[in-house]
Amino acid sequence: SIWTLNELAPVTYSNEDEECLMGLPKDQQLTAEETFKPGTSNNPFTTPFLQHRNYLIWMLFKDTGMRRSECRYIRVDDVDYSSDRVRIRVSKTRARTVPISKKCSQHFHNFIMNYWSNIPAQSRAHSYLFTTENGRHLALDSINLVFRWIRKKNQDLPQFLSPHTMRRTWNDRFSEKIDAQPPEERLSIEKEKQIRNRLMGWSAKSNMSVRYSRRQTRKKSDDIAEELANEMSPVNHDD
Repeated sequence: SIWTLNELAPVTYSNEDEECLMGLPKDQQLTAEETFKPGTSNNPFTTPFLQHRNYLIWMLFKDTGMRRSECRYIRVDDVDYSSDRVRIRVSKTRARTVPISKKCSQHFHNFIMNYWSNIPAQSRAHSYLFTTENGRHLALDSINLVFRWIRKKNQDLPQFLSPHTMRRTWNDRFSEKIDAQPPEERLSIEKEKQIRNRLMGWSAKSNMSVRYSRRQTRKKSDDIAEELANEMSPVNHDD
């Protein structure tokens, strides 16, 4: 379509930027989910606390596309499992409240009741959700380390899997959701941009949505070009 081709107008991104924008393919999302799941043979973490904590980290990244730093500063009272919402109060751009899945809400409640609440009260007085087993607030690089261990344990996962990969993955899924809408119900490009900006915590005038949707736009343009090429040069099976 015309808007798809317009989105592909030259922009000064480097090859490194293009690679940076890659999300996790669907089959690898399932593989990562299975590796993070508590109790599975592939899970590299040794204690129930670590397995359930890291699975909750994974689900929050998958459900919201939040930044690593935003995830680190979530407090226990920022998650409302009755309404399936998480409040992202500490952000480098814009604080916001966003939906999470019922499965994520249930796992949050399970983690709080069975693991986090067993940390001595004085050690968890800060109320941060993600801590070590003795209650120390989890460092940013420790969140990266969780993903490094997952990649090391399961060689089927790509080396680019990281917390920020899940932000890109969320944007891929968002684009696919928009594209799957019937034409008469599909959001305008400007409305789509506004919604994406709000959920990602970007300012209303930010153009980051264009950058993050670029991979999906490229895929759609390739599909259109492939169909066009085949229509112009049909295969003759008698050749």
